Amino acid sequence: MLDIWSGFRPGTPDSLATIGPDPRAAGGGHLWATGHSSNGMNQAPATAKVLTDLVLQREPRIPIEKNSIERYEL
Repeated sequence: MLDIWSGFRPGTPDSLATIGPDPRAAGGGHLWATGHSSNGMNQAPATAKVLTDLVLQREPRIPIEKNSIERYEL
């Protein structure tokens, strides 16, 4: 066997996690926190803090502009 992939740790084409609100969701309320790939366990604490900030309608304590879903063609 040369290679195998199960897909349980989804990644993104640019290797950056997708974190933040989905602008397509009417009235807001849909947040993305996916695509961490094999770094998910390491990035989970920071992602949780950012999601907490977003749920509480605060400015995220970590910049997430590069992680926006808007970087994809919607």
